[in-house]
Amino acid sequence: EEEKSRTITEEYDAATQSLGDGWRIPSVEQFEELLTQCTWEWTTKNNTSGYTVTGPNGNSIFLPARGE
Repeated sequence: EEEKSRTITEEYDAATQSLGDGWRIPSVEQFEELLTQCTWEWTTKNNTSGYTVTGPNGNSIFLPARGE
């Protein structure tokens, strides 16, 4: 059986298609790193609730959340 790629090509990547070059959906390995090696803190930025995810190197991203 043919091995499936663990990375989405630009042609099928929703982030690239919606936001343009330089944006992409994280790979499986990158998601695993976010879950296992980063700290997650529920916070509010600019009146938007979500998580600030901070990596071991101190870099962080804000993931906005919607709903209840």
